[in-house]
Amino acid sequence: MTWATAKAAMHAACRDTFGSAGVVYTPALTGIAATITGVHDVEYLLVDGGNGAPVSAQSTWLDVVLVDLLAAPLSGDSVTIAAVAYQVGHVEADGQGMARLHLLKV
Repeated sequence: MTWATAKAAMHAACRDTFGSAGVVYTPALTGIAATITGVHDVEYLLVDGGNGAPVSAQSTWLDVVLVDLLAAPLSGDSVTIAAVAYQVGHVEADGQGMARLHLLKV
């Protein structure tokens, strides 16, 4: 088994084990929607507000396998998860075939 084959199998296993099916991904450039599986979560963050009082925030993200998408993900693309619409705020590609999409609710 080559490294590329092993990596693709690991990506698929993570997606299939932890992912949510039925995610609709629509690139802004083409407008062509595709239904994919991605790992979706909301992370809660606690940060120092500068005056000693903590401020909480949440970050919604979707991890995707890049070969599942019709085009490279970009800021401004649309994502619908469980009938909730989001826009991609920014993309963090891992250099290994996956990317974390930070989502903004619309």
